[in-house]
Amino acid sequence: MSATVMSKPVAVEWEKVDRYGRVVGKVLVANPTCKISHCPRTLDVSLAQVTVGLAWHYKHYQREQTGEDRELYDQAEKDARQRKVGLWGDPEPIPPWDWRHAPTGTGVRLSRTGICHPPTSQSYRVMEQYKSFETMKECLATGGRISKN
Repeated sequence: MSATVMSKPVAVEWEKVDRYGRVVGKVLVANPTCKISHCPRTLDVSLAQVTVGLAWHYKHYQREQTGEDRELYDQAEKDARQRKVGLWGDPEPIPPWDWRHAPTGTGVRLSRTGICHPPTSQSYRVMEQYKSFETMKECLATGGRISKN
């Protein structure tokens, strides 16, 4: 995918900016098989990613797609799943929207401030400096305190 897009001219078709100020749209590049000097930018990069199993068709926002795009993306994902390509080769792929909210790791983390954070703690994922322990008991035995959240 990087060879398809990297250092290539692109066109972006968009109609919306999301709540974070990001442009939401389609990135289009020239088809890599085009042999003329100024190829039209008609290859939808996101659709290509879904087609080869490198991305999910995020159904939560499909209402923002045109009817044609919604059908193309849906069919591309179905085909990729059937062919078991990319992420669909994994017997239990984790959707990115679930993965982002899952706790990382399984151990307890002792913060610089001496608080023992289990994986369910709000601070667990954002901690940058910590010591790891297998259990809460091990963390507390070093003088750590229990997290309040």
